[in-house]
Amino acid sequence: MPEEKTHEQVVQNTGLEDPPVNLTTRFKSTTIYAQESNILLIPFDGSEISQYETWFDQAKSPDVMRYLHPNTSYTINPDQKVSVPEFVNFVLSSPKHAFFRIQHPEHGFISHISLNSINDEDMTCWLNFVIGDSHQWGKGITSSVVKRILVFLKENGF
Repeated sequence: MPEEKTHEQVVQNTGLEDPPVNLTTRFKSTTIYAQESNILLIPFDGSEISQYETWFDQAKSPDVMRYLHPNTSYTINPDQKVSVPEFVNFVLSSPKHAFFRIQHPEHGFISHISLNSINDEDMTCWLNFVIGDSHQWGKGITSSVVKRILVFLKENGF
């Protein structure tokens, strides 16, 4: 009589199930719709570089720069200076960060919201955002997007 195998042994021997996908990978492949504001949260794909170079240039966007943390890579702190392309490439390749473009239906790419230091074991992360297009400040976009990303996190076990 053949020996009975556990589910795990069958999976291991046959490969019938896909390995679990970590949360960061799932987040980086999910577009989220914020119905309240009709905004899409679209995972970064690298096309954000030219717009970021405008928003995170002290001379072109002093208001945006004023609200960023002093250790943000785009500030004038020479110890922390990182180019925009280097930063976007880091975001795209990082296993612990998921950045989403905030895509406005009329104004296009206006900002980002990010999940940082994602910990699959503790189910924790940091939530950060910046509205790069200062013309969109004070319109409730951040409130709507933060509410929606919190629901998304809850749906994913956070």
